[in-house]
Amino acid sequence: MSSDKIFKIMLVDDEKPILDSLLRNLKKQGYHIDTFTSSVKALDHCSQEKYDLVISDYKMPDIDGVMFLSLVKNIQPDSVRFLLTSHAEAEQLIDAIDKSYVHKFILKPWDPAELRFLIANHLSEVVADKNE
Repeated sequence: MSSDKIFKIMLVDDEKPILDSLLRNLKKQGYHIDTFTSSVKALDHCSQEKYDLVISDYKMPDIDGVMFLSLVKNIQPDSVRFLLTSHAEAEQLIDAIDKSYVHKFILKPWDPAELRFLIANHLSEVVADKNE
């Protein structure tokens, strides 16, 4: 992984305490992180700024996480997309994987070390794919 590359991450959850927890867990990793409590505002921002990774909650009031990530995929097809959920509706989640809207599901509550590992692993794959 290139040491001069600063990865950009978007975090989207309608619950501010969840965003704060994610931010605390990830900010020491040297990522540039933007947080949004509105999926509509986050989607608008996606058309203005490129992200290496987008993590979205599944249950949100405006647009659910699967729909949000499918729209992100249309705008930023190279972004890595994670879905954060405590609600596992199997059919919708399998459909999201089949359509490549979601690269990984993160179940609440998450293990902070595992989350950091998954993010670093997926972002290193992005760099490797771009270098091929």
